[in-house]
Amino acid sequence: MSGTEDRRVRRTKRMLRQALVELIQEKEFQKITVTDVVKHADINRGTFYVYYRDVYDLLEKVENEMIEEFRLIHVENLPSPKNKYSHQLVPDLHPLLEQAVGFLEKNRMMVCALLRTSTSDGFKDKMMRVIEDFRLSVIHDSQEKEIFLTQFLAAGAVGVMSKWIMEENRPSKEVLIDMLDELLRKTLPLSIER
Repeated sequence: MSGTEDRRVRRTKRMLRQALVELIQEKEFQKITVTDVVKHADINRGTFYVYYRDVYDLLEKVENEMIEEFRLIHVENLPSPKNKYSHQLVPDLHPLLEQAVGFLEKNRMMVCALLRTSTSDGFKDKMMRVIEDFRLSVIHDSQEKEIFLTQFLAAGAVGVMSKWIMEENRPSKEVLIDMLDELLRKTLPLSIER
């Protein structure tokens, strides 16, 4: 019985998220109401409040779920002692970039909707923090210069990926991956200095 209930809960939340994404395509996020979302999702208003306080809470939870998936892609690509490249720092960024760009492409409608919303701690900022944390954990350097360079690179990478995902006539994802790989690889040391 609980498996059925869990499936219903997931389905309901998915319908509410999808309704929000579709509504963001139609109008500004600040003008979207709970009534709009529940009507669009064809779900009872009371059911909405079981899971979310308001549309801002729904948006935040959607952003956080997406960011957690984006973060996991980076964590899975961190060098580790088990990794055959344990003495190298991400010698090939291609696998990471393929997964990250693939994730954005697979969730294009959702990502575009989140990029269109303007909240104080928006989706772009959260993506930048993931990239910053990844780079700083790889280079193990907390000097001010490295921190600023990391912020610059994260802003640039997120800016390029955001522009790419929002464009209708965009270059192939392979072109984007090659460009990001070339730019980012130049900023990572090839080996850990011990």
